[in-house]
Amino acid sequence: MARNEEHLAAYEAEFKEKWIEVYTKVAGASKPYTVTKAFDELKAQFGTPDVLFYNVGITGLDAEMKVSKDFDLISYV
Repeated sequence: MARNEEHLAAYEAEFKEKWIEVYTKVAGASKPYTVTKAFDELKAQFGTPDVLFYNVGITGLDAEMKVSKDFDLISYV
């Protein structure tokens, strides 16, 4: 997942060139509904994920975040 469709397409092509199966979705944390939609689509296609790696860089919270209880999240700093 990435918010920039062009960057996402480049990453997808890079993985496919190495014969790595890849599925992409355009989504951005600044628009939470896009993330929810992407996960709903992924769950419908593949089932509930076992692992989620979320890497946004060094940031701080702008407001309290609410996380769906459908996923167990682990954060490493």
